[in-house]
Amino acid sequence: MAHQGRVIKRVVKTPEGRFQLHSERPNVCNFNPAKPVRLTLAKLSSGTYVIFNLHEYIYVCSYASTDKVPSATINFNLAPSGSIMLPTCHAHALARDGFDLLVGLSTGDVVVASLQAQLNSSQTNTKLVSQLHFNSESSIDPTRVVGVEWVPHANGDLFVAAHSSGSVYTYSKGSVSGTGGGHFSGRTNGNTASVSTLNACQKGLNAMSLSPDGSRIATAGRDGIVRVHDLGTGALLTGFRMYYGNPLSCTWSQDEQYIAAGGEDDLVAVFGMEEQRVVAWGEGHGSWVSAVSFDPWVVRQSEDEAASVPSASDGGDVDMEGNAASEAARPVSAGTSYRLGSVGQDCQLCMWDIVVQPPRHRLAHASSSGADLNPRALRPPARQEPARRGRDSSAVRDGSPKLLAKLSSSLHRDSSPSAHHRSDSSSSSCLPPEIVPATLRKHMHFIPAFAAIRCATEPASDLIFTHDAMFTACHGGSVRAWERLKNPPPITADEPRKHEPSTAPAPQMMQESAREGS
Repeated sequence: MAHQGRVIKRVVKTPEGRFQLHSERPNVCNFNPAKPVRLTLAKLSSGTYVIFNLHEYIYVCSYASTDKVPSATINFNLAPSGSIMLPTCHAHALARDGFDLLVGLSTGDVVVASLQAQLNSSQTNTKLVSQLHFNSESSIDPTRVVGVEWVPHANGDLFVAAHSSGSVYTYSKGSVSGTGGGHFSGRTNGNTASVSTLNACQKGLNAMSLSPDGSRIATAGRDGIVRVHDLGTGALLTGFRMYYGNPLSCTWSQDEQYIAAGGEDDLVAVFGMEEQRVVAWGEGHGSWVSAVSFDPWVVRQSEDEAASVPSASDGGDVDMEGNAASEAARPVSAGTSYRLGSVGQDCQLCMWDIVVQPPRHRLAHASSSGADLNPRALRPPARQEPARRGRDSSAVRDGSPKLLAKLSSSLHRDSSPSAHHRSDSSSSSCLPPEIVPATLRKHMHFIPAFAAIRCATEPASDLIFTHDAMFTACHGGSVRAWERLKNPPPITADEPRKHEPSTAPAPQMMQESAREGS
């Protein structure tokens, strides 16, 4: 393997503590850009699991034992047609009918399975126990699925699938009249037509991400543009062009105020929905950025009014359970710091603390530096509790019926083939007014990573944060678990010295989390 001789760092230092390597699953293959390993966290009543794909398999591992024998294995290459089916992406959310595991395949097929039923079956069984099958035999779109997500607050009934063709389909499980069983047959019973179709980019897509309230969708296009559409109507709301090349990944902050995207320019761009511009570029990678993720458990208030770029020595209290601090206790003039992490094909993990200034600081910064700030950006983002300010987000909050009716009516209005694929802004040589053009380098606000370490021996492909850990994956099939540890409180002169930290093995906290299913 190309990078086998390099040393993996075992500790990632953060301002509030560190991430310490807890366990690692060894590499089993060489780098293949067409087969990235993706990660999904699944929370069931029986425990918490980490799901990842490798070649034609989906592996389901215990949260605290990703390096051990998987609790379940699913082989998706059992179709009698002989076509090679590789899992490319997956997602999990609790569903009232039990079909909660969503898997997109390289053939364009989308499969919905019951994770609990799979765990209850024999550990040697690699066939799907039960399934719902969408886009069977590529009847709707024959291209690779690059992203799947459940629509929030829809009781596991609605989901979205994005394809490399540039189309995004919204499906309802109610459109399937039956389920398959036994081995993966490549067929399904019933009608599986999509509820709505959005043609986001004519040149194709690399990734997509739903906003936390499910009202908007961000897509990473192969024309260098990250777009934001209204999921219900397909209307183009906003977007921005990357500095160079194409975006390969995108994600939303938990309060829906910012979108982070990484790609072929080796940078991580942070776009403000209210500012309507890229507010910062994170630098630290030496190659393409494969995946980006906000850490929702580290959102803190900075008491230094002048600080716009965090440093590694910046402390700050972190509520590891994700509870919002009291509004009365927050300084009025304090900025807000978002933790952002990314992994890239340089095998590196990078982290940034992006500090957002209050409105009067933004305006002062604009007048002193001449920066082109949008005058509408007068309000700082809401804190830990997500701000449900999406376009017509009541249709999502109230469950699937309203959104389903909205999607269906939109499809009804756009029944012609040309209208059915809505809101593509890449066909014109000029950018539409909703898209923010690329920023000149001399006007870009770069933020150095406070941590940049080698986390893999093959190009890294994904990462996810939990309240007490971080998981990273690479193209070689390795999955690493990093335990989140806080710095001990300082000992004052008049306080008796407490006993030394326990020498118990690191996995203790993660084992407890797995038992509680948190």
